[in-house]
Amino acid sequence: MKLSLVLQHLLLIILVLALTRAQWAPQPTSTATSTVPSSETTTLPAITDQSAVVAMTSAEPWTAPAIFYPFGSAVGDTEYSVIGSESQVSVALSTPFTFFGHTYNSLYVIYNGLLTFTMTAISGPYYSPLKGREDFIAALWNDFDDYFTGVISYQQYTSGSVLNRATQDINQHFSPVNFQASWVFVATWRYNLQPNPQILFQAVLISGGGGSFFLLNYGDCAALYEGTEAGYDTINSISNFIIPDSANGNYQNLKNTTNVNVTGRWAFNAWAAPAIFYPFGSTLGDTEHHVNNDENSYPVSLLTPFTFFGHTYNSLYAIYTGVLSFTISPTLNVDINPFGGNDDFIAPLWNDYDDYHTGVFSYQQYTNGSVLDRATQDINQYFSPTNFKASWVFVATWRYNLQPNPAILFQVVLISGGDWSFFLMNYGDCAVLNETMEAGYNTMNSVSNFVIPDSINGNYQNLKNTTNVNVPGRWAFISNKGLENIIGTQFKLTSYLDLTQSNNLEAVLQQIKQELVSRGLSGNFEIKKRRVIKQQP
Repeated sequence: MKLSLVLQHLLLIILVLALTRAQWAPQPTSTATSTVPSSETTTLPAITDQSAVVAMTSAEPWTAPAIFYPFGSAVGDTEYSVIGSESQVSVALSTPFTFFGHTYNSLYVIYNGLLTFTMTAISGPYYSPLKGREDFIAALWNDFDDYFTGVISYQQYTSGSVLNRATQDINQHFSPVNFQASWVFVATWRYNLQPNPQILFQAVLISGGGGSFFLLNYGDCAALYEGTEAGYDTINSISNFIIPDSANGNYQNLKNTTNVNVTGRWAFNAWAAPAIFYPFGSTLGDTEHHVNNDENSYPVSLLTPFTFFGHTYNSLYAIYTGVLSFTISPTLNVDINPFGGNDDFIAPLWNDYDDYHTGVFSYQQYTNGSVLDRATQDINQYFSPTNFKASWVFVATWRYNLQPNPAILFQVVLISGGDWSFFLMNYGDCAVLNETMEAGYNTMNSVSNFVIPDSINGNYQNLKNTTNVNVPGRWAFISNKGLENIIGTQFKLTSYLDLTQSNNLEAVLQQIKQELVSRGLSGNFEIKKRRVIKQQP
């Protein structure tokens, strides 16, 4: 039977209406994908029940990049629209979150791309939050409300597939940690919804078993105005990081950058080492080597020669046993104690770790920047007055038993500038060790050597509370004294010895020298007589 043309049109309208209602009916969410309908629509004639009819002509709905965690009202997010207003929302956390040493029970979600833990960050183009004033995460900081409309949303999770995904991600990005997520907070910013977001980014906080991590995920980013930055900062900037492309004008490329080999994602461990530690870790550019039942040593070419007790070296070995050696790689048979006078080396904590522990040791050299400023300040504090200025720093860090934070943590920092050379040894927690351990340094034939007492008397777990420079957990040493200034001093000395006799005078001068050295003066000086007057009693 043939239908008239009018009936065919009517049937088409009815079928489109049925299809449209089916698409907009609420459906259970079964995947982690967020979708928004396409912008292509066709308006149809009104029908008798006065219902609006919209036909979907796009083949597929929009899908967020796969790296994104679920977001949007359809999956239960709390949402806030941003329309020319500087919005911020205080959120009570169902589980406390530790951010670089500080634990928080709440945070602010802010329209300008920030999560801040301390106080609401000031918005606007003339204020950069990355100034050490607050503890915060900047997924992508910008004054969005002046130029865009959009939506910010967030949700907390304590069970379900999101926790499983977070567990998998953290163990992938920070392996091996055997991490198990127990809480996840997802915050997502979407701007210029047309209807698909032209600006899309997300922060994911993850905690469990004493570990805290966060992910930053990036999608498309339209042209932004005024200043932009992405990263994190802490009070006094003790821990901080800026993603380079966020601040060099290449922010639209963030979706192609990563620090964990997952395009568009940056991942960070929010655990904080003790404040005495210099920056370390792959996220800050360290070269890392994993230790898992293997005995490894790695040669490192130095950007600047380092003088170690009279010998100048252009390379060293970084070794899993907690040793930096300048001469040859110390025997990997740890039954032989390296403190035998065969090598020039520094041992922050020598032990046969690989038989009992897994972990990571890492290193990096610096020739400019804030690390050199910090080294300069430290050396002038401990060995004043030298007016020392660091020109090169080498930082080596050992971390064992990552659960996910290290149960064994120690570090060596080599510092040089001018003709001076120094080294620091920093100590954090130390789990129970097996077999022999020792900390200190030694040289060929043991001409210069030192062993930290608590490293060999069974009290090695107390190293984090010991020091020789009044800074708990730190030991500092001079390895090359450079060229010292010639200075003069004058004083009167009364002695009952006959100082006109050269042997008596020499004995007294040596006693004076020993007293000056004991009060902190370098031993590289001489005392000579100028005049001796013999007076009768």
